[in-house]
Amino acid sequence: MAQERRARSEQRQPARIQNKGWLSCLTRYLPSITLQSMNPLKSGTLDLALLAALEDQPRYGLDILAHVNTRSGGLFEMKEGSLYPALARLVKAGWVETEWQPSDRGGAPRKFYRLTDDGRGALTEKKQEWRTLRGALDALLVTRLLPKPERA
Repeated sequence: MAQERRARSEQRQPARIQNKGWLSCLTRYLPSITLQSMNPLKSGTLDLALLAALEDQPRYGLDILAHVNTRSGGLFEMKEGSLYPALARLVKAGWVETEWQPSDRGGAPRKFYRLTDDGRGALTEKKQEWRTLRGALDALLVTRLLPKPERA
């Protein structure tokens, strides 16, 4: 029984993040980064990712998933089970509003999500917070990752 659990656990080992975008630097120097180890970062930036996905145009749920997954290089491999509760939270916060529209493929109507003015303000704030965090982390990482200059 224990051997079966161990075998199943080994089969479920998290996949390594491929070098994509800004992660290429981190993964080169910190090769133990996995999708599982990035969960705190992902959950902390989920609102930012969803607001950014709606910045240019309204989108329906599966379109949001595809957009975020594609633009993030697969780092935010969200599932519907995490997307819809997060969207409901954004609607409740007043950052996103919904509207039912007919499907362009003739199927059931789709629920489209659109940023509100408050949502655009929140996106602007969250982008600034991200830039500040990224700058702080870059300052910490780059000074350690770059070789020390030789003294003359």
